[in-house]
Amino acid sequence: ANQYLRKSGVTHGFYIGLNWNWEMPLGATVIFTGARVELGQTWTNIIPPQDGNIQDLNVLWNVGVRF
Repeated sequence: ANQYLRKSGVTHGFYIGLNWNWEMPLGATVIFTGARVELGQTWTNIIPPQDGNIQDLNVLWNVGVRF
């Protein structure tokens, strides 16, 4: 029982995002574009002496034609 090392911890965090879309109809086709930005923060203490904080920045851009 003395050789058993238990690792436990808590993980929690949040994400916040901003989305933008634009469409322009041209007869039977539609030209579209859009963007999304997400910012996230995660806190964890699975290994207590080490800092387990993670920051995320996600950027997405899309462009296309629908017909």
